[in-house]
Amino acid sequence: MVCDIDNNSVDINYRTIKNKNETHIIPFVLDVLDPSAAIGFKNTERDSFINRLKNYAPDITLALALIHHMSLSGNITFHMSASFFASFSKYLIIEFLKRNDSWVQHLLDNKADFKDHFGF
Repeated sequence: MVCDIDNNSVDINYRTIKNKNETHIIPFVLDVLDPSAAIGFKNTERDSFINRLKNYAPDITLALALIHHMSLSGNITFHMSASFFASFSKYLIIEFLKRNDSWVQHLLDNKADFKDHFGF
């Protein structure tokens, strides 16, 4: 499973997968800070995204270009993020962007008075 909040990125990923006849990648549009819940009568029509991911049981979880969004936009601690992602597979790789990354700086600038709370 590959997830991104950006529809265009998921669409490009989907088209690439189709063109290459890849069968082991499933792209999803998903906001990791607000994943899809179970739906339907008695919530049994479709399981929640988190349960579907756990049932899929990936070999490895990659959190790429994501942690800074979760921490700086969603106010999720690193410990909470790591625990969340680690619950899906035996192996976990998390990409950290440096504090001087332009997008990290943009997110920090939007924090105004709380900018110093993200010194970690």
